[in-house]
Amino acid sequence: MTEDFPAGVRKFILHHIESVELFEVLLLLKEGPERDWSAQDVSQKLCTAAESAAKRLAHLAGLGLEIGRAHV
Repeated sequence: MTEDFPAGVRKFILHHIESVELFEVLLLLKEGPERDWSAQDVSQKLCTAAESAAKRLAHLAGLGLEIGRAHV
């Protein structure tokens, strides 16, 4: 499976993605970059608390990622 991701992506994940939930949020945003994601939308899609989704979105934004039009 590690061959599925370029070396730079693997390095980013190892250094910055500290939970499965954060990784799931990252994958979700990648699936719909044109969508206007809110913490509530993310929480409903991933069956998690809105507060947790908001924290994950803020974390990704803090890393300087372009995360579509997600609302942090």
